Amino acid sequence: TTTEFSLWQQVLYNTSLTLAEKASEWARATGEKIMDNARDITQPINSDGYTLEFKVDVRLHQGACLKPQNILTSDFGTIVVRTAPKSHDQPFACKVEFKAYLLNRAHSTGGCQVETLLPLNEGGFYQIVVSRNSEQCCITAKPAAGLIGKLADWYKDLGGKLAEPVCVNRTENVKRSEFQTRPVTEVYKARSPAVRTESFDQQTGGLSLSLKAVNVSFWKLKKSDLVNKFKDAIREAVAYVAGIGFHYDNVYPAIKQHWDHHAHPDNEEDMDEAEIFLPEPSEEEQQSEELHQKKLAALMNGTAFSTVHADIEKFARKSQGSKRRLSLFAMKKNDPWKIPKWDAAILVQVTLINCGACSAEKAALQSLVTADVIVQRVIRAIGDGSGGQATVGKVSIQDILLPAEVTTCKAFQCPAYYANNNPHLLCYGGSCHGTCCKPRFCSQ
Repeated sequence: TTTEFSLWQQVLYNTSLTLAEKASEWARATGEKIMDNARDITQPINSDGYTLEFKVDVRLHQGACLKPQNILTSDFGTIVVRTAPKSHDQPFACKVEFKAYLLNRAHSTGGCQVETLLPLNEGGFYQIVVSRNSEQCCITAKPAAGLIGKLADWYKDLGGKLAEPVCVNRTENVKRSEFQTRPVTEVYKARSPAVRTESFDQQTGGLSLSLKAVNVSFWKLKKSDLVNKFKDAIREAVAYVAGIGFHYDNVYPAIKQHWDHHAHPDNEEDMDEAEIFLPEPSEEEQQSEELHQKKLAALMNGTAFSTVHADIEKFARKSQGSKRRLSLFAMKKNDPWKIPKWDAAILVQVTLINCGACSAEKAALQSLVTADVIVQRVIRAIGDGSGGQATVGKVSIQDILLPAEVTTCKAFQCPAYYANNNPHLLCYGGSCHGTCCKPRFCSQ
C-alpha cells in the first residue's frame, strides 16, 4: 500500500539508525513477523540487490503442506522461501516458492515470485536452490541425500523433469534498474514442528559499500574535470583492499554531494544567509555571446539552465571581489559556478560484483586499513588541503558501511544526456547511477 511504502522509505532512510535497528523498527512499525517459526538461527548473506544464489537443505515434516510455512526469510522481509500449498495439490505434498521484494515498489516482487516444478512430499529431505539476477529469478528442488538424490541427478542428466529449474522474468513494467531488492544482511532458518531448515550455503552474491569523503568539493571536482579521476581512485583502492585477484573492473562507484550536517541549511532563512564563493568574471564572460555558449554547453552536458544565469552574471559584474552572497532564488537554481560553504563532503556508493559469496572481500573491507588506503589514493588523484585541485581541507574517509547506507537520488549527478528526474527514489551501492539517472529526451 501507499502508506506502507511511505513508512518503508521513512524507516530505511533514517540516517540516525544502523541497518539492524532499521530492520527492527520496520518489523515493529508494521507488526510484521520476520519469521512465523522460531528465529533461533541466523546466518549472514551478501547481495548488491541484484545478484544472489544460495541453497538450503530442508526437512518437511507432517503439517508442512497444511498452510504456508517459512523455510527461509531475511531481515526487512526481503527474501522469502516457503511452502505454497494449493487446494488442488495432492494430500501431504506441495510446491515451494521463492519471493524477493523490491526497494522502490511497495510490497512488490516485480515478477520475482517462482515455484518449484513439482510438489514436494511431507516427510522428505530436499535441497532447494535459489538464484536471482537483474533479469530473472529461479528455483530448483531435488532430494537432498541418499539413493533418491542420486536418482534425481540421473534423471536430470537424461533430460528428465525431477530437478529441472524453473525461472521467471521480471515483469515488463519493471525496468532493470528498478529490479533491485531491499537490503539484506542476514537470513533466518526455520525451526518448527513442520519445517526444519538444516543448512544454508551461499554460492553467489555481491557487496554494496558507502563512505563519506570529507573535505572533497563536488564543485571543484566538476570544475577541474576530476570526477572520473576521483571515481577511479575509489575503484582502485576498494579493489586493492578487497584482496589479491579482485579486479578493478568489478567495482562500480556512484557519487553525490553530501551536505555537512554542521553547515547545511535546514530551512530557507539559513539558506538565504549561506555564503557563496564566485570566481571573478572575465571580460569574455560578460559578453552575450559567452552566455549563449554556456547555454549551449549546458544543453550538451544535460545540465539545467535558465535565465537565472544571466541574473547571476549581472550580479557578479556589479560586485567587487570573489566572495559574495547570493539570494535564495539563485541558490535554489543549483548554479554550476558557485561553491557553497557546506560543499565539503561527497557520499560515495560502491558495488562489488563477481566475488562469489563475497565473505572474504567483506571481511577485508571492514578492516581498519580501508580508510587509509582510500585516502592515499584519493589524495594522489585530486590533491589535499585547501589548495588541492578538488579539496577544501584535509581529506578524510568516514562512515564506511557494508552494506551501503540507503540514500535518495537527491543530489546524485548524472552524465551528459541523462537526467535525475525523481530525487525521492531510494538506492544503495553503485547501482544508484542506474536508479537515479535516466536518458534525457530531445524535448528536454
